[in-house]
Amino acid sequence: MVRQFTFILEIFIFLLVSFSFASAIGISPSKLELTFEPNHHEEFIINLINSAGRPLNATLQLGGDLAQYMKSEDGFFVIPPYQSKAYIITIDFPSVIRKPGEHIVTVNAVQAPINTGEEIRGIGAVISIEGKIVIRVPYTGKYAETTLTLQDINEGEQSTATFSIVNYGLDPIQNAMGILQIYDATGALLDSLSTPQVYIPAQTTETALISLDSNRYGAGIFPVIAFAEYDGDTTEQITKELRIGTLFVNVTDYTKEVYTKSLVPFQIQVHNRWNNQIDHLSADIRFLKEGVLVGDLLKTPSISLPAWEQLPLSALWDTRLIDTGTYDAEITLYYNEKTTVVTVPVTVKNKFTFTTTLILTIIIISMLLIDIIVWLVHHFKNHEKED
Repeated sequence: MVRQFTFILEIFIFLLVSFSFASAIGISPSKLELTFEPNHHEEFIINLINSAGRPLNATLQLGGDLAQYMKSEDGFFVIPPYQSKAYIITIDFPSVIRKPGEHIVTVNAVQAPINTGEEIRGIGAVISIEGKIVIRVPYTGKYAETTLTLQDINEGEQSTATFSIVNYGLDPIQNAMGILQIYDATGALLDSLSTPQVYIPAQTTETALISLDSNRYGAGIFPVIAFAEYDGDTTEQITKELRIGTLFVNVTDYTKEVYTKSLVPFQIQVHNRWNNQIDHLSADIRFLKEGVLVGDLLKTPSISLPAWEQLPLSALWDTRLIDTGTYDAEITLYYNEKTTVVTVPVTVKNKFTFTTTLILTIIIISMLLIDIIVWLVHHFKNHEKED
């Protein structure tokens, strides 16, 4: 019992220590990027920062497949309140690293209570924060990757597609060209555009632009596929969206079922298809049965709807005098001196309740099932005795 209590107490202390450490220490810089150079020697500094009003016992640990080529000070050091400890990281690259691409070396800030060493009575020290060192190992020959940035616009405006093509290889790329393919909502190709060809030296990045005229496509959200062709090779494809806005708010979802004899929230999900914020957006909701207005008109509070965002509008609907059945909900959105009118079906139904008849029926069926199970058990037992 004492051992169990001691173990629980240790776990409790461990959790307290973990939570207290979590926000107390920082790493600066939290990310470093290096390019591999054969037999290269370099030194840089990483700081552990104590942002708490108490001293911390901490150390720096490195992890990852290339951490073997790095060294830092060993052991725990007490960092006074609101101060930092500078760690000199020494890196000595080998003559060759066979695996090209990005390698991640993790930089862990590890903490332990002061004056206890590296362990807490069997409970390990706490890793409270992690940074990283990104080491890029060049590809032999030519190897490129690309990124794409697209500008959201409104109808009648011009957008720009920005290609950044990176040559990770050791050889220069003579001709690189970004390709942009624009599709409609059905997946049909609308347009295929390309950047001018560019020369990219080894280990460098070049940027190329494509101008996009919204008048060619109209308003909408268009799937885009982008890639780069270079010296007989092709980069991996990037999938994005080109958004061309128009002053329009759409109803994308709504409350489809409610219970009668209650006060229920009726909610509408609205989507801003404009590349600007819409202020003072509200809705009126009328419920009709075979064209006849039923109940009171509902009005929602007004909201501000950021560009391309979706938010709910809500109003309370009193269904205490509403019969069950299917109704037409006529939703009218008001915004920027415009309206959107949508009519959708809504079902009003009774709440499921346990009536006296239903409870008695359940009891009778349960008793019958018990009798059947008991009879089956006795039946099988009698057969076993006869055998």
